[in-house]
Amino acid sequence: MAASLGSAGFAWFGQAQSTLSLLAAFGSNGLAAGVTKLTADKSDRANDYIGVWGTALAIAAFVGLALTSILLVSADYFATLLFGDAASAPYVRIVAIAVPFACCAPIFLAAITGQLHSVAAALAPMVANVTATIFAVWLCLAFGMTGAMLSVLAAQVVALIINALFLIQRNPRIRFSQFRPHMAYTRPLLGFGLMALVAGAASQTVAIYIRTSLAETYGWAEAGQWHAIMKISEIYLALATATLTMYYLPRLSKTNTFHDFLRLLVRSVAYVLPITLVASVLIFLLRDVIVAVVFTPEFSPIADMLWIQLVADFLRISSYFFAMVMWAKGMTRVFVLLEVAFAAVLVALADNLLARYGVLGVLYAQAVTYALYLLATIYVAFWLTPWIPRTRAS
Repeated sequence: MAASLGSAGFAWFGQAQSTLSLLAAFGSNGLAAGVTKLTADKSDRANDYIGVWGTALAIAAFVGLALTSILLVSADYFATLLFGDAASAPYVRIVAIAVPFACCAPIFLAAITGQLHSVAAALAPMVANVTATIFAVWLCLAFGMTGAMLSVLAAQVVALIINALFLIQRNPRIRFSQFRPHMAYTRPLLGFGLMALVAGAASQTVAIYIRTSLAETYGWAEAGQWHAIMKISEIYLALATATLTMYYLPRLSKTNTFHDFLRLLVRSVAYVLPITLVASVLIFLLRDVIVAVVFTPEFSPIADMLWIQLVADFLRISSYFFAMVMWAKGMTRVFVLLEVAFAAVLVALADNLLARYGVLGVLYAQAVTYALYLLATIYVAFWLTPWIPRTRAS
């Protein structure tokens, strides 16, 4: 896509992805975490966790369709807001159609994860990603920018179908007709939904804001370079984040004592962080090769800036071990406060450094923000979480 669309087109593609992720945060991200936790809690009661799945899907579908309606009606406005041109409204409409699929697809994967089917939970996104990548390459080569936008929709449709098939394959006695909403699960799921809404809205709003600020100050080509760096991070960190979501989070949900938490933490850190560190070092050593092979000469400046992002990535992954405690224990207020506060910190730092250093300034801002966030989440996990017994945490 970088070679086909150029740096500016790659930034537009990033705007579409961030917008879809932002909207999906309203309808699925927190629900998925809630489904994982509640399914793990009810692993021995099939009727209960089917009720959880049905409720989550109903909420996700309702929110997704509502957001689609808003985008379709106001496509010209959002096209101007996101791309600076009302003529890009067809791109907004493509994103709008993708929203319900993006809201519902994670629910099926979360159900698999909550049942501790680790192999299926790993294979489903792998199959979906490979299939979506094939569609993306074909669509981009065949239709250019329009094809790139269509690939955003295709990826969500593929993910929904594959995740649903994997869930049914692991639960052959369950039928989709059994997925009915139950009011008893609405409130706890909405609590997780609020957490994800804040997290997703904060991160994606900041991403859109930074990309737009770079475009307004330096041009869309500079914004495309920053997006390219973010995509490198997203791809190589996928293993770490998948491991935390599929292995760490459901087991953390079942952990009640501080001693058990420490044991799970040490075991997970010993596996995930060394892999992340080795990947970071390899990417740094091969940075010129990666930029030359994956991108085009237009993206060559990112090779000299990549080291800062690699440091920020390591700090971010480290913070996830402690931030996920808030998800596992339903610490909604603390989580919301931290997400909003650190989104504001990142925007403030990026605003100050962007004007002076461009993309480099944004990367500095991210590294500092993640370092501070790591310290805050450690404090929450060790001193604010109601472990049993409390005295073990002191």
